[in-house]
Amino acid sequence: MGMPIGFKILPDKISRVVESLSQKIEFERVIEKGGNGYVVIGTNRQLNRRIVVKFYYWGDGVHAEPRILAELASPNILDIHDAAPIDDDDAYFITPFCESGDLDDVLATGSVGVRRAVDMLLQVASGVSYIHGKGFVHRDLKPSNVFQQDPDRLVIGDFGSVVKKGAGGFAETRSRHSLLYRTPEEIVANRAYEQSDIYQLGILLYQILGGALPYDLMDWLNGQERACYSKLPHPDNEIYASKCFEERLILKGKLLAYDSLPEWCPDDLKKVIRVCCNISYEKRYESASALIGVLNNMRASLPDWRCEPTAVLHRRNAKFRIVGGPGKYTIEKMVNHGVGWRKVHAVKPTTLREAVKEAEKL
Repeated sequence: MGMPIGFKILPDKISRVVESLSQKIEFERVIEKGGNGYVVIGTNRQLNRRIVVKFYYWGDGVHAEPRILAELASPNILDIHDAAPIDDDDAYFITPFCESGDLDDVLATGSVGVRRAVDMLLQVASGVSYIHGKGFVHRDLKPSNVFQQDPDRLVIGDFGSVVKKGAGGFAETRSRHSLLYRTPEEIVANRAYEQSDIYQLGILLYQILGGALPYDLMDWLNGQERACYSKLPHPDNEIYASKCFEERLILKGKLLAYDSLPEWCPDDLKKVIRVCCNISYEKRYESASALIGVLNNMRASLPDWRCEPTAVLHRRNAKFRIVGGPGKYTIEKMVNHGVGWRKVHAVKPTTLREAVKEAEKL
């Protein structure tokens, strides 16, 4: 049975597996080659449901065995239909295809508001807590690995980086993933702890709330680094850029630009992110459950700013929004049962932050 032309890029041993699976799956295309494997899209012939087959490297002795991955089952973990080794180096798993896309697709539409951001992070953290409870560390929590199963549910959907913790409570890591989400302890000691996933959850919360995190590595280099980069051949230039990024930003705790968060982002949530992303894993929340507890406890007291598409503060019996620009901000209240807006004359904020604080007092 022939494969589409694009499948010629697959290594021979993976092509053979694809060929054998084609008895049950009608394959469409290879959608990417990530840092640690190939992703192939197809449709289950019997069920007429689209699926994803992820091929990944697992032969360093610390990755989760494919048969164990197939046993993971949680409301916030994408169903794993099957998982199996190919040989001593490579394996694959099969999951449903999420038509609604991943968290990057959600974030591309803009900020999502305070309480919804917390609710989204809580779902991912619940999936992480389950993985930790099974004795594993995920290591690669990022928006492109979190999928929107339905409008109200996020699931973790990539397992090619999952490793098993050892007796010391950590996993020795010999492979690196996702530079932007790489943890200080992985860079310095090649170790992954449960708190390493907490670090990445903090970055996720930062991004969901609207914090800036450019994906292009060149955007992070300063002038001197760019000049050095341009003089080096490939791949030495990429190695150099990654090292600059690790040493100047990750290891010094300067990755996140907190001033890029929206003015309506509460200071309490910024503190949560700072604890999650502390450069010392020992100073982060001790577990995903602890982080979940903190967010659950503060959720009800958080101002309910929502993006509709401009920021609107929802109160029990009222809604407020901020209009205008620097020096001319105005707070408006929704009136006439949602038909119009009326200026609140009692307050005259001059800055956006002041307008946010005044709206939250009303």
